Amino acid sequence: MFASVLSVNIHGQMGTMTDWRGPKEYKTVKIGEQIWMAENLAYNDPKNQSDCYRDSISNCVMYGRLYTWEVANKVCPRGWRLPTKSEFESLLSYAGGSDKKMALKVLTGDSSSLGFNALLGGYYYSYYSTPTVLHTTDHLTQAGVTAFWTSTEEYYSDMQAISQHEKPMADIVFFGPKGTLAYIDVFYKKCAMSVRCVKD
Repeated sequence: MFASVLSVNIHGQMGTMTDWRGPKEYKTVKIGEQIWMAENLAYNDPKNQSDCYRDSISNCVMYGRLYTWEVANKVCPRGWRLPTKSEFESLLSYAGGSDKKMALKVLTGDSSSLGFNALLGGYYYSYYSTPTVLHTTDHLTQAGVTAFWTSTEEYYSDMQAISQHEKPMADIVFFGPKGTLAYIDVFYKKCAMSVRCVKD
């Protein structure tokens, strides 16, 4: 009952996927060898906290929900998963080669030529502690940016009071501000970012 269903249109590139937990239908797109959601995940998991940008339900409708890294790794529908860093690198390369400005242009907006349709809807920023509520005051106020989690963890040797076995950070894909770049960066797992799932 909770399986995801993928249907591809006659062109073989665009399709839809139904997340029966909602239920909600998402657009999908095949880019290179990967099949991606063409919308941000918006599932409100009752067992795991997530948030709307600026605590606005209308922003959840438009931009999907924001998840910490831990939640992001288990919130994709069955048959889908959080992409790895290398899968996002392949996406950026397919979209723009080494040109990060071109990658941003090709992958953002409703009219993006590859159909990925990334929307610049913000994210939640937290350094060290896990808040009980994702407060709006901790959202970046800079307009026209967004970030997507990857499943790839990172460890930084210059961080104090953290053992070499702990990996408090993970790779993200950062989009914006508008007209600038799309690139890989590293953020604390306790931040909350958008999620795009890729098909298993």
